[in-house]
Amino acid sequence: MSMHRLLTMYPKKPLVPDHINHNGLDNQKHNLRIVTHRFNVGHKAYPGSSRYPGVSWHKTSKKWQSRVSVNYKSVYLGLFSEEIDAFKATLKYWAGVKSYLER
Repeated sequence: MSMHRLLTMYPKKPLVPDHINHNGLDNQKHNLRIVTHRFNVGHKAYPGSSRYPGVSWHKTSKKWQSRVSVNYKSVYLGLFSEEIDAFKATLKYWAGVKSYLER
């Protein structure tokens, strides 16, 4: 059993312990929090990645790329000069999906 699970009193699925400062060796209580698995995966610190879900840095074009995953398939939404614009494209896509499902 991992140290951070012991310190957080064995959170039950779908909750997992998260290291706030991204240092998996820093198991101080003030650095641990209980979050959903989805949040924890989206919270990972990747160099050059976006703070927004569905947005990543496209090295070749030197622009922000918007991409979502639907039914295990990747849907490309485009390249954007500004990170926030790529995120807005992601939000617009999901708003369209939501309105389609509410019909």
